[in-house]
Amino acid sequence: MYRQKKHFSPYSGRICHKTVRFVFDTIVFDNPYVGRIIRDSYYMNIGLMRQFARDNDIDEIEYLLGIRDALLKSNMAHGRQ
Repeated sequence: MYRQKKHFSPYSGRICHKTVRFVFDTIVFDNPYVGRIIRDSYYMNIGLMRQFARDNDIDEIEYLLGIRDALLKSNMAHGRQ
């Protein structure tokens, strides 16, 4: 019988939420309403993102910090000065 490999996180959920908060605190969106929607969607899916990182042997914090780089590539987000 197939047994799924267990991946345990070295990070607490609180640390991961603080990481996502840090990412969004360092970004300014052209449209604040859209920014809140994007931020909330990341918060709602943080568990799935953490699981993806563990399944693919990616450090969870590095993966979550990468959100900033991905958002800054869009035309609607800019780094905070």
